Amino acid sequence: PPSSSTPPPPFKSFKTDLTPLMSFIFVIASMRRRRCSQSNTVKAKAGIQQQTRERKLNLVVAVEREKES
Repeated sequence: PPSSSTPPPPFKSFKTDLTPLMSFIFVIASMRRRRCSQSNTVKAKAGIQQQTRERKLNLVVAVEREKES
């Protein structure tokens, strides 16, 4: 019998129905992950800035001490 006349198996149609949902979930998950990683990098950058600020302050203090002595 020709395959075009026979109805597709339920699993196949279920798969095609599920695919957009899966991709949608994947997109949302990746967006969430990206948002988390972005906030983490922002925190890391802030921490690095804080460290460099402290180092600069330490350098300034050291220079001032050198001048005094």
